[in-house]
Amino acid sequence: MSLDSCFEREISILDDELASGEITQREYNQRARELELEAGDYERDQIRRHDL
Repeated sequence: MSLDSCFEREISILDDELASGEITQREYNQRARELELEAGDYERDQIRRHDL
């Protein structure tokens, strides 16, 4: 599974949780930002491994 599809899947789950009222907009924004940061860390690690 590609990083993009994993990210999209996680955002879709957050969308569903927001729509159902399980989480607030603030929680959604925070968790989405955390996912973006994790994705950036993963991509950076992959680039470093490739450069070694």
